[in-house]
Amino acid sequence: MKSLGIADETFDVLRHAHTSWLTALGMHPKDIQERLGLRHADFSTTMML
Repeated sequence: MKSLGIADETFDVLRHAHTSWLTALGMHPKDIQERLGLRHADFSTTMML
């Protein structure tokens, strides 16, 4: 991201905003997890993040 001139913090904010938007639209958390590439062994770990 730095090569594009985008701070890591900005990317993190966009990722969280995207997650919130998908949740508000009613997307199932497991689908969001897969879409974002989160691969925790225990799904409850993802839900706590």
